[in-house]
Amino acid sequence: MNSPDEIYMFVATEVIDNGDHIAIKTSSGRYFQLPKDIFSTIKKYVSSDGVVSKEIPEKYLAKLIDLGVFYKQGVQQGSADEFNHTSSLIPVVKGRPLEFLVNVFSNLLKFKIATLYVIFVTVLFIATVDFQKLMATHSATLHMGYDVLLMIIVYIFFSGVTHELGHSSAFYKYTGKKAEIGVCFNYCFPSFYSDVRDAALLSRKSERVSILIAGVYFQILLFPVLAIPFYLLGGDRNLLLLSYMLLIQAFFNLIPFLRSDGYWLCKELFFTKGSKNTFYLVVIKVFFFFGLSYLLFVCYLAVRDFYNNIYLQGMLPWEQPAFDFFRQFLVSIYLLVGFNKLISWAKS
Repeated sequence: MNSPDEIYMFVATEVIDNGDHIAIKTSSGRYFQLPKDIFSTIKKYVSSDGVVSKEIPEKYLAKLIDLGVFYKQGVQQGSADEFNHTSSLIPVVKGRPLEFLVNVFSNLLKFKIATLYVIFVTVLFIATVDFQKLMATHSATLHMGYDVLLMIIVYIFFSGVTHELGHSSAFYKYTGKKAEIGVCFNYCFPSFYSDVRDAALLSRKSERVSILIAGVYFQILLFPVLAIPFYLLGGDRNLLLLSYMLLIQAFFNLIPFLRSDGYWLCKELFFTKGSKNTFYLVVIKVFFFFGLSYLLFVCYLAVRDFYNNIYLQGMLPWEQPAFDFFRQFLVSIYLLVGFNKLISWAKS
C-alpha cells in the first residue's frame, strides 16, 4: 500500500488529551478519537509538515487510511460530514450579539433557573389559556389562509434560530467557544445551523449528548415566549396550530436516518467505535417502519379525500380545511427524503 509513488498526509489543527484517548481535529474539519498508543505511533512516523513516513508499519497505515485519518497527497479530503448535505451557509447571529445571547441563554441550562422559568410559564398559561377549549379543538376544523401560512413561516424562522441557540448555548457552556448561527439548505430545504462540530473533541459523552438535545430542549422551553404574540393576535387557533408545528419540528429533528439531531444522537448513544451498534440498527428500522406506514396512510387519505370531494361532492380539495394536508405534506416529504438516505446508507 505504501508504494514509492504514494505520499500520505496527516495534518491536525487541534489535539486534546482526554485521558484514555486523544481527540483530534484535522485541517479538513474531520474529527477522530484515537487510542494513545495509536496517536504515539502517528507522531513517531509523521513529520512536522504532515507527511507520513514510508517506514510506518503496514498494519497501522492500512487501518488509518481506512478510517480517514491519513489521506493521499493531492487528493482533497472530505470535510466533516455534518455539513456534507448542506449548501449556502449564511450567518445570521454572530459576533457580539451571539456572545450576549449565549451568555444569557446558557443560564437556562442550569436546573434551578430552568425550574423557576417553567413554574412561572405554567402559572401564566393556566391563568390565561382555556385548556379545555383548546384541547377540544381538532386541527381538521382549522382553516389555513395566507395569514396563517405567514404566521407559521415567521414562527418557523424564530423557532429555528431558538433551536440553534440551544446548541450554541450548550456548546458555549462546555467549551467556552461561540458557534455562529445561520441559515442553510438542508436536503434542499431551508434550514438553520450552528457550527458545534468541535463538540466532538469533548471527552465526556454526557456533554456531547447535552449539546445535541439542547436544540429541541430550547424550542420546547421557549415555545411559550414565541407563541404569546401569535396567541394575542389570533387566540386559541394560533396557539393550537403552533403547538402542532412544535411537534412536527421535534419529529423532524429526532428522525434518526436524516443527518439531523436524531441521527447524531443515536450515533453518539448507540454506536461502538469502528462499527454500527445492533441496537442503533433496530432503532432506525423501527422508526423507518412506522414512518413508511404513516406515508402509506397519508396516501390513502389523499385518495379517499379526492374520491369523496371530487367524485361524490364535486368539491375541490383546497376548499376544505387545509392544515391537516399541510402537516401531512411536510411529514411525507421528509419521510421520502429519509427513505432515499436510508437506501444510500444501506448500499454503503
